[in-house]
Amino acid sequence: MKCNIFSAIIELSQNNVCLILLNHEHEHEHEHEHEHEHEHEHEQGLAEATKDGELWKLNITSTPHYTEVKNYIDHALKQKAEGSRYPFVVMEKSTGKILGTTSYHDIKLNVKRFEIGYTWYAESVQRTHVNTVCKFLLLQYAFDQLDVETIGFRTDIFNLRLALEVQHHVLGVIPDSDF
Repeated sequence: MKCNIFSAIIELSQNNVCLILLNHEHEHEHEHEHEHEHEHEHEQGLAEATKDGELWKLNITSTPHYTEVKNYIDHALKQKAEGSRYPFVVMEKSTGKILGTTSYHDIKLNVKRFEIGYTWYAESVQRTHVNTVCKFLLLQYAFDQLDVETIGFRTDIFNLRLALEVQHHVLGVIPDSDF
C-alpha cells in the first residue's frame, strides 16, 4: 500500500546532523534541476561514506560496495515509489558532508507501525552523537507528526553493540526479546 504521509518531510535537523529525504521531489522546475544536482552529490557522498571504514566488508550491515551505491539508491527509490521505504541521507549540516543513510521501512499504516533501519554511517562518525540524534529525530517526527503508535528497530543479531546503544540512549525503547 503506497502512502503519502511522508510528502511533507523535507529536512529534519538537530545538533549539526541533518536528515534529508532521498530524492525529494520539488514542484518547481528550477528547484527540480537543483535537486538533480543533489542526487549526484548524494551518490558520490554515500560512496565516500562507504569507503570510510570499508563498510561493505561488514557482515552486520547492508552497506553496498562504493561501486554499487547507484544500485543501492535506485533500489531504495524504487521502494520509496512503492511506499514501503522512506530513505534519508544523513548529512553534517555545517559542511554538507554525507555521513550515511537511514530509513523508515516496513510501514504498516493500518496499525500505525513501522520500523527504522537500513542504517549505516561512515566509520569516522560511528559511536558519536550522529546515530542517537538521527534516531531521536526519526522517533520524534514519527510520534509527533505522523501519529505512529509503534516503532520497531531492525538490527543484525550480531550487532549487539548497536542494539544496546539504542536501548541505552533512546528513551522508551523496550526490546521484544532478551539478548
